[in-house]
Amino acid sequence: PEYSFPASPALKTMKPTDEDDKDEGFDDDDDIARTAFLEELSYEYIAYAHATVVEFTQEEGYIGLPFSIASALLDTKRRSSHETKGMKVPATRTRDPSVAIEQNSEELNFAIDGEEYFEKTPGHLAYGSFDIPDVPLKIEMVTLPKGEACTLVPSMDAIRNGFFGLKNIKFVMEQSLVRTRATLSIGDRVSTWHRGKEFTLAVESVEPSDFGAVSCINTDMEVDFGANVEYEAEQTLQQEAGNVVNDKLGGQPLGGAGRTLCEASSTPIATESSEKIQSEKEKIELKPEPSMDQEENICTIQIRGDVSSGRRRFDVQLDSIEDLFAFAKTLTSSLNFNLVTRFPRRIISRDQSNRILADIIAEGSQEVLMIEKL
Repeated sequence: PEYSFPASPALKTMKPTDEDDKDEGFDDDDDIARTAFLEELSYEYIAYAHATVVEFTQEEGYIGLPFSIASALLDTKRRSSHETKGMKVPATRTRDPSVAIEQNSEELNFAIDGEEYFEKTPGHLAYGSFDIPDVPLKIEMVTLPKGEACTLVPSMDAIRNGFFGLKNIKFVMEQSLVRTRATLSIGDRVSTWHRGKEFTLAVESVEPSDFGAVSCINTDMEVDFGANVEYEAEQTLQQEAGNVVNDKLGGQPLGGAGRTLCEASSTPIATESSEKIQSEKEKIELKPEPSMDQEENICTIQIRGDVSSGRRRFDVQLDSIEDLFAFAKTLTSSLNFNLVTRFPRRIISRDQSNRILADIIAEGSQEVLMIEKL
């Protein structure tokens, strides 16, 4: 797009920092300026991505783009400016630079020992296998902070391929990122393979979050997994559909006891079940939540139930799994359930109720658990 500095509303309205403020060193002003200049990039460029240089082997005027960078530059979903959002970038197929030089230049032809010689870049199997932007590219060197953590969201294809059933996926992704990538940006797509199946995940957030991108070189990255919105919506619809069917059956499960034709209604059974659940809930006595001043031995747990969701702080040394289930009972209409983690899937059952939370949950961690009815 046609561009003149400044173009973003944030940069146009930003006031110069006073000299007094500079002396006092206000961090808020730095954050505002950083946000404004990052927004300016979306007006200056149709798309941009982060990468590193692997080797200097291309001819002058040419660069080798891997598939991940080329696809990121062509991805319309990564655009943030209203002027470039949805704008399609002209694309072309990759070409072997040696072929391009041979077709467009004769200056490199010269004779050695009486024989015609032409300096070429060796071919590569990737040439011609994917699209690249067919517009001028600008490359600038920047310094990114070392990555500390990131949140990855599995794609629907990954979920359908059984992503939730993969073992040690958190450890695998943490090792993969620092071994196979140099940078990580919000919106990037990363992949892992298991038994011939590809599992693709999108980068939802990175820490530090100052630039929306981090370096993966010589650092340890902690990986967390976020929820796929489309998958969550499907699960909600299925759950609502199940509730409708259950309501039509008067609360009686499909596999329940039989009923003779002379019996008038199944409503009493539903009433008894509801009364039993209500009676059990009235018996629940939750331990006092640790005070906000306490910092040692604390973990925060969010539980998502079919009735509601709740968040609570626990003392991992004093509270037990039974205390965790007592809290979960207040969020569900079921009396028989397990607690499960999403990524990777881990089951916490009532059989472990005598154990303390420190046996399964680390101090200082934040966990999200789902109620799974039995």
